[in-house]
Parts: sequence; C-alpha cells; structure tokens
Amino acid sequence: MSKLQRLSAAVDRFISKASKKNEPLEAFRTTEDYKEFEQSIADGILDQVTDLTKKLPKWMITDEEFDEDRAAKWLEDNQKTIAKYLNEKDILATLITAFTYSVEASYQRQGIKLQKAADPFVTFELTNSYYLDALADQANYLLNKSSIDETTRNRMITLIRDTRMNMTTIDELANIIADEFEGISETRAFMIANTEANQAMSSAQQAFLKENGVGTKKWVGAGPNTCPICQGNEDQGPIPIDDEFESGDVTPPGHPGCECYEDAGEEIDLDSIDILWDGS
Repeated sequence: MSKLQRLSAAVDRFISKASKKNEPLEAFRTTEDYKEFEQSIADGILDQVTDLTKKLPKWMITDEEFDEDRAAKWLEDNQKTIAKYLNEKDILATLITAFTYSVEASYQRQGIKLQKAADPFVTFELTNSYYLDALADQANYLLNKSSIDETTRNRMITLIRDTRMNMTTIDELANIIADEFEGISETRAFMIANTEANQAMSSAQQAFLKENGVGTKKWVGAGPNTCPICQGNEDQGPIPIDDEFESGDVTPPGHPGCECYEDAGEEIDLDSIDILWDGS
C-alpha cells in the first residue's frame, strides 16, 4: 500500500469515527429537563464553595509555608457534602426522564410509533422496579459516593496555594476562589450531567434490547477520539447481552465524559414480537 493509500485509509477511518455520534444523548441535552439538571449541579458546587469561603481561616494566608495536608483536613472537616445542595428526588426524576427518552428514541429508530393511533405503537412508562431501583442507586451514588466533594477540595487547595501569597486579607482569597469557581462549576457541571445522563440512557438501551429479546450488544465509540479503553470495548464486536465488556463495564459510559453508546449486536426484528416492552 502506498503512502497516499495509507493516508486515504486513515482519513476514511477518521470520517467514519467522527460520524458516529450519540444522537439521543445530544438531543436530550437540548431539553429543559437536562438544562435544569446541569444548572442545578453548577449551582450546587458554587454554593458549596461559597459556604466554605465564608469560613476560611487566616492561617491560609499568614503562614509562611502552606501546609496542604492541614488545608485538606480543614476543608474536609468543614465541607458540607454535595448532597446538602442537590435534591435527590429531582435528580432521580431527571434520570428516569433520560431513561424514557432513550427507550422512546430506540423505538422510533425501529419505526415503532408512540401514539395509540399509529400502527404499530407502544406506550412506554417505566414502572419496572428493577430499573427504577438501579436509577435510584445511580442518583444516590452521585450524591454520596462520587468524587465531587474531593474534586472540589483539591481544586480549592490548588487555588489557595497558587494565590495566597498575593492576598492581604482572607476576604480577598475568598473572593478569588468564588470568582474562579464561577467558571469551574459550569465546566464540571457539564461533565457530571452529561456522564450521568449517558449512564441512564445506556442503561435504557440495555433494557430496551434485553426486554425485547435481543441477545447481543456492541459498544460504539462516539466521535474521532475514542480513548484506548473504549476502543478496546468497541473492538470486541458483539457480545452476549448480559456480559461485561473488556473494561468491566456492562454498558457505556466507560469513564467521566464518555459519550460512547450501546447498540444491538444483531439485526433487530421487533415485528416478530407480539408484545413490545412498555416499561413494566
């Protein structure tokens, strides 16, 4: 193969990868439910930081040497968890909405309408306790077991360390931190909300396939820059519906910010199913 042919093949692969977009996720991000979810996370992080800055001790700027371990301990002792600033019921409601949105999008791609006047049709409402409990666990994990609080503390320590010597009062330091977190909170909120939405929607796709009798699935890398972990999952090709992918994940996302998605590993024939899954 000539150099030109290799270059052409590389361009073809890039274009092919770039065209693989997680369209349901992109569409869900335009909804008011998602926008409110993302904004609530940004507000929660900023409120959490604001409460901390009101109590910053003077030694953070007066000590000649900055003790990061001492600062980390103080922040951990005085930080209220993100669960104090976000509403778990609202988060769960958004995850259920994302799940439903994903299933309905999957039916629509198969030509199944969602209105009773259409033929064929399915009316979907998630009432299955297994999937509802899984989404509740996801919401609880986000609030109580994720790394949100730790990440906030680490970013604050970095800011304090890098700016403290230029501060004459603790209020100046507090204002600097608050100003910086205006942007930081928005960036982090997008990463968190996008990842959580994709988790719920990927779980929905897994449920849609399994409950409608599809026996295999495959991992699809979204965009041209699929990470090595996700690329390994995609390279596996179709695997049994309940199996884990190479990374140990049952469904995407494989990591924060991942926009990969799951698809059927075989031809879907919903016409052969007498009763389509309606969420029960």
